[in-house]
Amino acid sequence: MAASLHALIATELAEPVDPRVADMAAAIAARYGDAAQAVLFYGSCLRQRELGGLMLDFYLIVSDYREAYGRGWLAFANRMIPPNVFPFEHRGLVAKYAVLSEADFARECGIEARSISVWARFAQPSRLVWVKDEAARSRTLASVALAAPTLFALTRPTMAEGRAGRLPTGSPMRRWKGSGASCRRGSSRRPWRRGRRSSHRRRRPTPGSTCATACACVTSKRCSAPRSAPPRGASCTSTGSSGPSSFDGIVDGGTLPFQSAHGSFHAAVMSNGDLEVIGEIDQ
Repeated sequence: MAASLHALIATELAEPVDPRVADMAAAIAARYGDAAQAVLFYGSCLRQRELGGLMLDFYLIVSDYREAYGRGWLAFANRMIPPNVFPFEHRGLVAKYAVLSEADFARECGIEARSISVWARFAQPSRLVWVKDEAARSRTLASVALAAPTLFALTRPTMAEGRAGRLPTGSPMRRWKGSGASCRRGSSRRPWRRGRRSSHRRRRPTPGSTCATACACVTSKRCSAPRSAPPRGASCTSTGSSGPSSFDGIVDGGTLPFQSAHGSFHAAVMSNGDLEVIGEIDQ
C-alpha cells in the first residue's frame, strides 16, 4: 500500500507545468543558494492556463533556516512559528512562497503536525517544480506521501457511522464519500485573520487521486501577523535591509496547546546577530 501511494504521488508531483512556473521556482530557489532543496507548486493556480493577474503559490524547502537566512531574526521567526511567507515577482508574474526546513516539512505533513496548514495542502495535488538533486527529490516525496494518510487519520473520528454503527468500508473513495470531511463549502477552517477572503477553490474529489482528501474538518488558530512583518501590535524602533533591529509585540493565541496563550514580548537583534526575545506569556 505504501509503495503504491509513493508511486501515485511521485507521478503526480512529476506532472508538467507551465514553463513560466518552473522558471519562477528556479528563481526563488536561487535566492537561497545551497540551502534550497526543493520547490513545490500548489493551490488554485495549479490547473490554470492563464497566469497573468493571479497569485501563484509555492513552498520552498530548505536544508536549515540558519543556512537559508544567516544569523538573524528571520531564521529565529521561521524556526519558532513556521513558515515564513514572502511575496515574489518574476517576469511579469506574482507569487508568494512559504519557507520550511526539511525537518519541519516532514513533521507538518505527518501526524505530529502542529497545525493543519501543511498536510491539508499536500493531501491535495501539487507539483515538484524544482529540486536540488535526486536525494532531495526522494526526501520531499517521502514527506508529501505522509499528508494524505495524516488527513485520513485525523479526520477518521469525524466520519459518519453507517446503519450498523460502523465507519464506511470499501475503497478509499467510498470511505471519503461517507466521511464528515467530504467537500462541503465551509468545512475547511483557514488559519487567516478574520475578515480576509479566501481564494481557495474546492473541487469534487477525483477517484484514484490524492485530492479525494481535499478538505479537513479541523479548526486551527494561528498568529494573525503577516510573516514578513513584525507581529500584530508591534512597534519597530528602527528598520534596515534585513528587518527591524528591535520591536515590541503581543501574543494573542497560537496553535493546539497554545490556543489560549496571551502576553507581550520585546525582541532585539544582538551584536552577534542572534535575536533575543524577552516576554511574559499566560496560558
